Amino acid sequence: MNIPEKNEILRIFRSGNKAEMQAFVRKAPYFRLQEQTLMLVGLNIVEAPVMALNSMAAAYSQGIGEGLVYGMVTSQACYELAKETCEREDISEISRQTILSNVGTSAASYTNCLLQLGGDSYDALHKFADEAIAWLSTKGDKESCASLLLKRMEAYLNQQDYDQAEEVYKELNRTFVHNLNIADKIAYQNAEFKLKEQKAGPGRMPQTDKDTLDKRFDALSESIKAMGGFLGNDEKWIVEALQKRLEDEKDRPIDLDNLDYMMERLERFMKGENIDVQKEIEEYNKRKKEKYDK
Repeated sequence: MNIPEKNEILRIFRSGNKAEMQAFVRKAPYFRLQEQTLMLVGLNIVEAPVMALNSMAAAYSQGIGEGLVYGMVTSQACYELAKETCEREDISEISRQTILSNVGTSAASYTNCLLQLGGDSYDALHKFADEAIAWLSTKGDKESCASLLLKRMEAYLNQQDYDQAEEVYKELNRTFVHNLNIADKIAYQNAEFKLKEQKAGPGRMPQTDKDTLDKRFDALSESIKAMGGFLGNDEKWIVEALQKRLEDEKDRPIDLDNLDYMMERLERFMKGENIDVQKEIEEYNKRKKEKYDK
């Protein structure tokens, strides 16, 4: 895969040259909304280049390997282009708000790439998120600020720096927790659970913290309802299969580890990861049999 330079992407999308932008989209590795993005760059609106680049960044930021690197450069380019376009004085307020939302989503895409890369990328994530939150907060974009703070919390959890994770958790609860979108609510409940698990002691489930499990269950249910109209037949089957087992475990409050197991699987699917449902069901049944055969 030929990874373009960020500055070259910016040159193309700053130019407003429709043919050049369309050529860039066509040459890019396949992504789900590629045809729609080609149509988008052909529109005569100021926000079209930003929205098209944001569409690519969002798709690639969920990838792996070189696809993830593609996500990093497109999301970085989109973030810079959206910020500078948002500051223009010759655009309408409606266009400005649309572009502002793309600043936030491209920032989330970039931090998602860094989160998946891990290692030295965590330091870059914390630095970038702090800078982006400072800029976005001046524009009143509380939802994006909430999302970026959550990414910092997840990064600290991955780094096993639980004291810093708790500090960010407290900051999020003081400021933007009520501005989390549906997908981020799921990730928040999962991160909160992991943090409390560590506070309960290494390797132990917080058996008494049923309230946190209830919050995660409610967040999943809310997300499933909201996404219902956008799921294909295969996706609906996956959600229904995992949700059924989640509800089975909900009726067994003493069996919190299996409940957590199924929640984690469904949360991953709702965040866009590919889940081998048949394999997960077989693993679930195996775990359950081993537990009750003891």
